[in-house]
Amino acid sequence: MIPPQKEEVSSNRTKTRWKAIDKQVVYIDFRSQLSAFDKFFYHGNSIGSLSKKDFIRRESIHLRKVIDNELKTYARYGKRKVFVNRICTDEELNKISEILGRNYSSVRLVVHSFFNVRSATAILETSHLDYSEAFAGSGEFAVAMLVIKVKNAKPNSLILLDEPEVSLHPGAQERLVNFLIDECVNQKHQIIISTHASSIVKNLPKDAIKLFHVNEKNNKVDITSNISPDEAFFHLGDKLHKKTIFVEDCLAVEIIKKALREKGKAFYSQFDIKFIPGGADAIIKGYIAPFSAARNEGIIFLLDGDKNTGVNFVNSLSIPLSENDTLSTKIKGMIGCDVKFLADGNGGQVNKESLYKMQRDFIDYIEKYVSYLPMKTPESFILDNMPDVYKSLSEEIDENSSEKVFFREFCKLDLDSDECSSEDIFNTQRRIISRMNSDSEDFVKIRNIITNFADYGRINKDDINK
Repeated sequence: MIPPQKEEVSSNRTKTRWKAIDKQVVYIDFRSQLSAFDKFFYHGNSIGSLSKKDFIRRESIHLRKVIDNELKTYARYGKRKVFVNRICTDEELNKISEILGRNYSSVRLVVHSFFNVRSATAILETSHLDYSEAFAGSGEFAVAMLVIKVKNAKPNSLILLDEPEVSLHPGAQERLVNFLIDECVNQKHQIIISTHASSIVKNLPKDAIKLFHVNEKNNKVDITSNISPDEAFFHLGDKLHKKTIFVEDCLAVEIIKKALREKGKAFYSQFDIKFIPGGADAIIKGYIAPFSAARNEGIIFLLDGDKNTGVNFVNSLSIPLSENDTLSTKIKGMIGCDVKFLADGNGGQVNKESLYKMQRDFIDYIEKYVSYLPMKTPESFILDNMPDVYKSLSEEIDENSSEKVFFREFCKLDLDSDECSSEDIFNTQRRIISRMNSDSEDFVKIRNIITNFADYGRINKDDINK
């Protein structure tokens, strides 16, 4: 909404609205981004008694002359036939090669009307062969045209792309987006993309994504802003690539599920929440250490708060190389246990250079992917957040009881039974969690940690105390 005008109207607004911004508009529809050959052969009309193939053969002789002799102009029957004939610049060529994952030595663009339609022919050369777009994949032609148009757009242009994923495999789609982001940064373009491809938007920030979907109640199109890629494609029925959250026990799983359900099914469905038996030390040594060596992403570890040493995790770049011999001690100070790394050298001796690299990789990994739940233990969390409906039962139990004894006695009262099994106790704890206030401070902290992970693929430690 435009703010009220306090003084005289400025040059960039009227009293009630902002003035339109003067921008060059570049529109590229990939579905109709057809070469001269495709436009005529698949959508054109036959010429006289000649078949389409014979007509193309006849006119291709003239097109070959234009290409071989690098002619800028050419006429047939008194009509101009060539409008552009240019070789891609080194920068354009490098970007086309990068996006398509092939090493092109040359790309020539000829805009002409030899085939009775004004369109383009691209001649692509590699170290082994040269060929026109008639023998190239449609994605090759489309990417070449896009790179040329975007590279030649004026700074601050508005660029509209309609389904750029057409004919491109996911890897090329991702590289195309990286190219467009670079152009936005360098040339200050505004780029709007309509797409149904998750690989196009999966690395974009939430504020860059808008979901258009039909409201089933009024049959109108609703627009949802500030939505994550996974949430957007959940609504569109795309299969989610789930992120994994590892915790120490099954009770922590239930607490996290409760926290995440508050944000809705689309958000909750992004995650697999799993517990690893054996305690924090087993997780650190058996999972976090090897995962750091393999650089596994899309995973976070949320350990119980009683494991928190109070020493902040840091990026290894903040530790001088002169302190490499102290990395083992620093790791133990951060994570609370000794971590062994296999760094063998010749003759079974420890390769110190390899060891230091593995230790620094571990430090960087825990800084990104390891954090603590805002509780000493899940049991203490339940006690601190006990719903009012259960407080009368809890008051009947000796307040000096250990957590284990407390929940055993609480379960007996809850079931009105003299005996209870470990499964009974767990189910009672689950019922208590289900009745908790999901807007409590601790639940909010858990959501903040995981929301940041969903948005940026890593943990922001500042979110713990928000």
